[in-house]
Amino acid sequence: MARRVSGGVIAAIGVVGVLLFCCVGGGLMVAGGMALQSRVSALGSACDGQPVPTAAAYTPGAASRATVMQRGMGGGWSAQFGRLRSEWASDTTETTAIVVCLDDEVERLAERCDYEGGMVANRYTYDQHVRIVVAQTAMPLIDTVIAGGDAPLCPEVLTGEAGSSYRYDGPHVSEATATFEALLRPILGG
Repeated sequence: MARRVSGGVIAAIGVVGVLLFCCVGGGLMVAGGMALQSRVSALGSACDGQPVPTAAAYTPGAASRATVMQRGMGGGWSAQFGRLRSEWASDTTETTAIVVCLDDEVERLAERCDYEGGMVANRYTYDQHVRIVVAQTAMPLIDTVIAGGDAPLCPEVLTGEAGSSYRYDGPHVSEATATFEALLRPILGG
């Protein structure tokens, strides 16, 4: 004899299934990210001026692959996947010829605008120190600063409460993809 299953039991089974999927799937994604990091972790040495002999050879003018490394809070380096076009990106030390070393993005006050009533508007811009090095030799090819872009101008009239402060942010460096690609194109080809 078949029994009718209540909606509460089905909902509970569904919740358990979702939790198992999320926890196991999330763990697999974290493990996958850690595996990718470990495949390129040696490339951080090139950012510190140390050659990485197991990296791919770089031939100027030939198409090359690169890995982007970001300086972390403790001064170490971690790979930033997804910052490069797929035809330029590498996810192993052995296929990486070029390492793009990114320091932390820096926020700068571009302008302070004072208004009647003590209101203030601050315009901020962002920039980031970028070094591009040959992985095998740690030879620097480019050492520059990339700007994210200009912040919106302070408005002619600012309305609000007396003593209020307003913030106008320019684009972050990660949004300046055209500048980033123009910097890499002569080195990576394409």
